[in-house]
Amino acid sequence: MLERSAALLFPVALAISLSGCKAPAPTSDKNGDAAATPETAAKQAPTEPPNDEPPVLPEPDPLPPEVDLSGASAPDVSTVFFSVEGAMIPMACFDRKAGKIRAGSACLAYVSDGARVLLASESGRMLDTVQGKRNALCELRDKPTSLSTPGLAAGNTYTYGAYPKALGRSVAVVSSASESDRATEIDAALRELLFAAVQASNPRVKNGRLRVTQRAKHDINGDGSPEEFVSVVVTREDNADKGLFSGLFQLSSEPGGSPTLIETGKGLDVVRLRGSLDLDGDKTRELWLGLAYDGGNADRIYVRSGSGEYDAVGKWTCGA
Repeated sequence: MLERSAALLFPVALAISLSGCKAPAPTSDKNGDAAATPETAAKQAPTEPPNDEPPVLPEPDPLPPEVDLSGASAPDVSTVFFSVEGAMIPMACFDRKAGKIRAGSACLAYVSDGARVLLASESGRMLDTVQGKRNALCELRDKPTSLSTPGLAAGNTYTYGAYPKALGRSVAVVSSASESDRATEIDAALRELLFAAVQASNPRVKNGRLRVTQRAKHDINGDGSPEEFVSVVVTREDNADKGLFSGLFQLSSEPGGSPTLIETGKGLDVVRLRGSLDLDGDKTRELWLGLAYDGGNADRIYVRSGSGEYDAVGKWTCGA
């Protein structure tokens, strides 16, 4: 009987004990305001505004040291400028003894095995060593006329090569951004001016759709004020696969002046400005043009004549 009474009394005592455990009444501060409890403090705490600042990124790795381009260049020594397509294809060269610019395989006479050359692209450059001859990716010759280096044989890709390395000081490359959609947007006035220039160079083009494939600003006379170049392709209105004209123009520095035609392509070929350099050290820059055609790419150097026009040196590389 006592055991049963004890079992009944235990829950009653527990209930009385719990009912007596009340949360302490909030106290007042010296101003008479209720002091905050931990729960109310959490609710009343001001919320921090969202952080719109970008996250702090780690510092980038340091850039590699600059390539040493010191040494003699034209007109004191002979120079060679190469296009690179898996091997170094000689485009043009300066013959110091003759004082002339030459083209093609004749330029190989100025570069011997073991010579140090500059290989470069938009993203980087390095010095390498000439190591025999090999066919470029666009060549199929029994006797190669292009030059190899350990870096090229390993599959490294570059845009151009220069010998001696000091020639690289004069090379200026046009950014590939000049061929972006944003760069090639033109207004109606320039479109009309360019189409008139197309018709002046090829009167058979009566109408068509003009498309700009490159618009580049490039300083070619060293006055600090860049000239502007525009590459265009004109197709039939009803057939974008039918090319009527393609070519590269230099815009006039005079407002409304007629553009000067530098070079033309065939059909849907795209002629673009790739860069410039001073190959012979006469303080006049030669133009480096590229040709994108159905099946490949080619390069050629152009020399400015006394009349201000540009004449091609040799043929397009890669058999174009």
